[in-house]
Amino acid sequence: MSLHIYEPDNLNIWKPSVMKALTEITDRVNSRYTAEQIYHSILQKTKDKYLFALWLCVDTLRLRETHKSVVGMMALELAPDEMGEPVVCILYGWIEKGYRTKPFTLALPKIEAWAKTRNSNRIQSMTDRNSKSYERWIGRYGFNRRETIYEKSLN
Repeated sequence: MSLHIYEPDNLNIWKPSVMKALTEITDRVNSRYTAEQIYHSILQKTKDKYLFALWLCVDTLRLRETHKSVVGMMALELAPDEMGEPVVCILYGWIEKGYRTKPFTLALPKIEAWAKTRNSNRIQSMTDRNSKSYERWIGRYGFNRRETIYEKSLN
């Protein structure tokens, strides 16, 4: 296994892999948006490389089959917090079964560097999963629980 974090210039080449990841995410969380809607939103957001990044984790040993080589995906967005300070938010994260935490472990130093070049001293991550197990897992990487988010739909 040889993993590489890659920021694609042309996302359409990787569309089947990204759609697979987004479909798994939207199915798991019962998302109000379809994978296709999120994909088109990502296409628009990637035009601003300062505020948004989409990174793929590629297993270079599987590159001959492009649609099978993506084993992780992460979308990041720079946004102001409640006081106007810049914070990097991990919007979407996905890891192929069997790869466990390796793609995230490889990406974290790059995420931290990306945040620092944007004058952000914080990274936020949310999950739809069991909060206790996620808290233990993400805590291994230096993340601490700060807030819990609840949402009410007005539709």
